[in-house]
Amino acid sequence: APIEDLFAAFVDGRKRKGWLPDAKPSLRTSDPPLSVQFDWDGGSRVKVTLTRKGPAKTTVSVVHSGLPSAQEAARIKQMWRDRFVAVGAKVAA
Repeated sequence: APIEDLFAAFVDGRKRKGWLPDAKPSLRTSDPPLSVQFDWDGGSRVKVTLTRKGPAKTTVSVVHSGLPSAQEAARIKQMWRDRFVAVGAKVAA
């Protein structure tokens, strides 16, 4: 997907709700269209980095820090995997 479309999927609350419906992140900073940082539910933080690989190809990296336990980190890791599938489908539609 184009980097601009993926960036918008993260920063636009209405678009984000379509693929990440249960989260209520609070935007901290952004560097359009390359990165965005959020405060997350429960006091953790999320940094998203986007790298353009071509006109319609983008690599997305997410670092979710400040999680309270290894068990929660494993749960969140799986959540992000699932949500990447959802965001890809939404952006491609």
